[in-house]
Amino acid sequence: SFPQVGNAIDDNDPMGCGPAGLDAFVHPDLNLRAALFEFLKGFTEPLKQGDLAQQMLQLHFREMLEPMGLWQEHIDQFIAPMHQGLVTVLQRHLKLATDDDDLHRLVFSISGLGIQLFISADIMRTVRPALADSPAAIDTYCERLTEFALAMVASEAQRRQTGTPLSPSLSASAQP
Repeated sequence: SFPQVGNAIDDNDPMGCGPAGLDAFVHPDLNLRAALFEFLKGFTEPLKQGDLAQQMLQLHFREMLEPMGLWQEHIDQFIAPMHQGLVTVLQRHLKLATDDDDLHRLVFSISGLGIQLFISADIMRTVRPALADSPAAIDTYCERLTEFALAMVASEAQRRQTGTPLSPSLSASAQP
């Protein structure tokens, strides 16, 4: 299993993706802002552990490049349920009868907001270290990520209301 980081819920889950992590954001009484904040906090809280979070990420990457079976198990047990949890939250918010590819694209994109913090950590420490150099800065980052995620959801809701498959600029640029 992967090392324990921060306030993770399960011994095999460094990112707090266990049952309690899932319960933190899927509760139907939470508004969308609160649900997204709790989801994204699962990415930002481990950053408060500094080097330990970076080491955990390196182990994840190593497992992805040289699989020993742990990464697939982690996806199945932790990541996929968290993904499906966010699908459920957004499906409820967007009042969709079923999920679809665009809803999953949105969930992967929102997840990417949190993942990029780990992928670009070295760059951020060089270019703008104050963005994540303290617990307060990391909390502010989570708040901003929540706002960005809300904007993505609002954009998807608007796209669905208008029935527009792509924005006009994307449609025009896709034509030869």
